Amino acid sequence: MDGTTVEEIFMEIAYHPGITKKRIQEKYALDDRKIEYYLKKVNELLQNLNYPPLTRRKNHLWMSLNEEEVLNLISEIRYNKTDVINKNHRLLLIPLIIFSNRHMTFQKLANKLKVSKNTAINDIKSLRKDVDFFEYSFTRKEGFMIIGNEYEIRTNIMRYLYKLMNYNWTSELMSPIVGIELNTLYVYKEFIVKLEKELQTQFSSYQIELLSLFISCLFKRIDNGFYLKSGTKYSKIQIELEDDESFKKMLDAIYKFKLSPKLSTEDYKFLAIQFLSANVIKSEWHTNSALANMVETVIDLFEVKYIIHFSKEERIRLKDMLYQHILPAIYRLKYGTPYEDYDIERVVKKYSDIFPIVKQSLKPIEEHFQIFFTEIETIYVGLIFQSFLTNIDLSIEIRRPKAMVICENGISVSNLLYESLSKMFPMIHFIGNISVREFYDNPLIYRDISVIFSTSIINTSKTLFIIPPLLSETDKKVLQTKVQNTLFDIISESEVNIDDLVKVMKKNGDVYDEVSLRRDIRLLLSETIKEEKINILPKSNFNTLLTEERIKFTRRKFDFDEAIRAVSEPLLYDKCITKDYTEKIIHSYNEDYPYFVIAPGVAIPHASFNDGVKRIGLSMLMLEYPVPFSSQLEVSCILMVAPIDNHSHRNAIQAFYNLVKNTKEREELLSLKNSKSIKKFLMKKI
Repeated sequence: MDGTTVEEIFMEIAYHPGITKKRIQEKYALDDRKIEYYLKKVNELLQNLNYPPLTRRKNHLWMSLNEEEVLNLISEIRYNKTDVINKNHRLLLIPLIIFSNRHMTFQKLANKLKVSKNTAINDIKSLRKDVDFFEYSFTRKEGFMIIGNEYEIRTNIMRYLYKLMNYNWTSELMSPIVGIELNTLYVYKEFIVKLEKELQTQFSSYQIELLSLFISCLFKRIDNGFYLKSGTKYSKIQIELEDDESFKKMLDAIYKFKLSPKLSTEDYKFLAIQFLSANVIKSEWHTNSALANMVETVIDLFEVKYIIHFSKEERIRLKDMLYQHILPAIYRLKYGTPYEDYDIERVVKKYSDIFPIVKQSLKPIEEHFQIFFTEIETIYVGLIFQSFLTNIDLSIEIRRPKAMVICENGISVSNLLYESLSKMFPMIHFIGNISVREFYDNPLIYRDISVIFSTSIINTSKTLFIIPPLLSETDKKVLQTKVQNTLFDIISESEVNIDDLVKVMKKNGDVYDEVSLRRDIRLLLSETIKEEKINILPKSNFNTLLTEERIKFTRRKFDFDEAIRAVSEPLLYDKCITKDYTEKIIHSYNEDYPYFVIAPGVAIPHASFNDGVKRIGLSMLMLEYPVPFSSQLEVSCILMVAPIDNHSHRNAIQAFYNLVKNTKEREELLSLKNSKSIKKFLMKKI
């Protein structure tokens, strides 16, 4: 067998209601036969314990259990756990065991993992062959040891913990295998909660789980005589942090707790880096004024590049969220600490247009802190911006059920989730998003809440919907149906069963041609679904906004100011803009940040919709002689946009952006010499 356990499949379905069979197959590399085998075993497990079997609907899987039953069943499975740990998980656990324990032999490893000695020997061979993170030594006297740069060893152990937790291994499950007393684990969890109060911050439950286990393992390693040494990469890091105010404040806060007399100054500093790198749900302490100022610049650049305008209130909230997320991201990027993974691939495509703009907007921070935002870190910053682009007016004065969103997955994810749900369900009044601890600690404050959307299973008498932290389109459709059926007694057409319909019709009248009736019902339903899909697809209004009359080609030589005034003339003539709009673009442009340039030779100059826009519109100027937009960038195609709000122009601009980022298409556009051929090309391509 592949080593996957029944418990793992059960946990996937329990923690991800509505998960697809395909998703589980991909994660555990299972073919159809194997996945069906495991689903059968899960059903047997449920039925043996007198619970209803799995519910399947269009390859989505649910358990018909309330939250208390799910929690009880998980406890029952863990208590009676007899499954062998699969090899992938053993290869993650073994470095953790060796890291935390001295004198570890093959037999001791085998006993901890409940496998044979030969299996333990083969696992070690696999680790030595496939893993570059660690170098292992073995002597009869000392047993197995991980050797090398202690700072890098500790950092990579954190990566292994992340991976194990992504496989639903909790700290309580790992601690007996690693050799940690649960009381010890709870002591460090309590320390982290006290540290939160000291710093006026709140870490995600994921981080508390991870850091408490890591500290427990780290202290065992220090007890075994493994220390951070001077003269290494870590010494350079310490020098970098000498003038860091956030680091000093964190270090002082940790020192107050006097965790262990065996901890050296270097160990305390190492812990401070881990906590500074940790994801937070919310935080009140702002200590890096340089970053605070640069976040303002990032927002300015994003507004200009994405052609939107945030209100004063939105900017305040956005700045606060970006600061709270970017500060730990800087430490993660500088010092190599890992970041929790929320399985974001399935939602990234939907927001793909935003990430290149976010990446460009983050350049001032990259330059100042000498870091490079990785793709994953850029995406999470992008999700914060995206959450502010999904706002809708929810001021309808009707009686709506009140709801809270409970999310433990950090600022970027929790805010996007809250805004997405608000948009999906305008008939529900969303009060805010909080953590599990806030919900349990303030029962009176949330007593008027009747509905909860949560990424965690919780005990509550309120109507509860368990959801993934990031919603794919499939997740949204499943959730909408579930919410409608639970709260509003609405049945989706796509769930209508043809057999049931025919039975009802036979009961209430004569059916003379059942074959034709079934065909007509099927046709009606397919047309409904087809129509729904068509309505969902975004349509570009690019060619409607950019008429042939608004496209100009010139052989004159222009400077920047002249080119902007020339491209704005059609919009001025059609009264889409005032002269103030043109002058605003000219006077606010900064050559040091040529943000109007979106591709080689192509620029989209614009200002805010508050700067003199009367009607939405586009105009284009093609130039024989390129215009310098900076000391290094010249532009031959200028598309001016007059945005009436933050949304109406987005599909048109995205369509144009998709065109010009293709080198072949862009070069063909830049080669055209008259408005007629340009318009014909654009009509064909967009």
